[in-house]
Amino acid sequence: MKKKLLIFTVLMTMAFAVACADEGDYYDGFRTAEDLEGEKGEPVPVGAKYTKGTTGKTYFEGENMPETAGDGDVYEIGDYVYTMMADGWSVSLNKTVDKTRDSFNDLIDTIANCSVINITELYKGCAGLLKSPKIPDTVKVMDHAFDGCTALTEAPALPASVESIQYTFYDCKSITAAPTIPNTVKDLKYTFYGCSSLKEAPAIPDNVTNIIYVFNGCSSLTKAPKMPPKLKVMGSAFCDCTSLLEAPEVPETVTDMAGAFKNCTSLVKGPYIPASVKYLTDTFNSCTSLTGTLVIDGTAPDNAGCFRLVDFKAQGLEVTGAAKNIDKLLKTGITE
Repeated sequence: MKKKLLIFTVLMTMAFAVACADEGDYYDGFRTAEDLEGEKGEPVPVGAKYTKGTTGKTYFEGENMPETAGDGDVYEIGDYVYTMMADGWSVSLNKTVDKTRDSFNDLIDTIANCSVINITELYKGCAGLLKSPKIPDTVKVMDHAFDGCTALTEAPALPASVESIQYTFYDCKSITAAPTIPNTVKDLKYTFYGCSSLKEAPAIPDNVTNIIYVFNGCSSLTKAPKMPPKLKVMGSAFCDCTSLLEAPEVPETVTDMAGAFKNCTSLVKGPYIPASVKYLTDTFNSCTSLTGTLVIDGTAPDNAGCFRLVDFKAQGLEVTGAAKNIDKLLKTGITE
């Protein structure tokens, strides 16, 4: 009898508590794990807000954020909007931010125990940006991050964790020095395209296999970096590098050199072309200072315009090698 009375009393107490609760009140016994999670994280800073992707619930200034971020969560603070993806936070500029400004707030590296890893296109088109905020050490993807930042004079240090920097400094015409490229990077597609003030190229990590258009338009560059041993594609890599004097040694893993030195009008010494090379289309097009002996062992069936505007006799350029199509290659230039 006493046991039944006790159970009845507990049930009545719970019913009374629910009946008398005001809107917004909670009873711990009825809360979900997600409700309780909101009380475990750090407080939302002044001027910020955190929105839970699964429920749409927003945590405002002073309220505790979730302890761990979930897919679709959004955190807004200062100049930035952080969106949680499956593997970490991705950052974009707030739509209200004036992209013509010369500076922006510092970036955060960790929110709700999850790292900021992606800043793709973050400052793209910010033509007035003079100096970049520090890039968080957690960032892995920086594709197009500074694309079109024509006033940027100093490239930021790249985090050791970064894996992708394709188009990162595209058309950054005012950068004079390149940052150190971490060994985690394998593709340098268009990374420094149009950096016409770049005077010295960075060392290229051994793991890089693709440098297509990497220094295209770097007209102040006088010396090429050493090519990585696993390199396969270097199409248009030094196209329009009008101050480049000597070509780098080409590894025997390279297959594509199409347009690699096109319009390098100051280039005096060309590279040995290994048997692995299949594409020589426009490779030495307009290299009007090229002289000496150039050895081509690659069969290079695709070679249209390889020596266009090159005057072999006037420049003192001789082309030899094991390639069976040397005569055809010579016909792409001026032989008389």
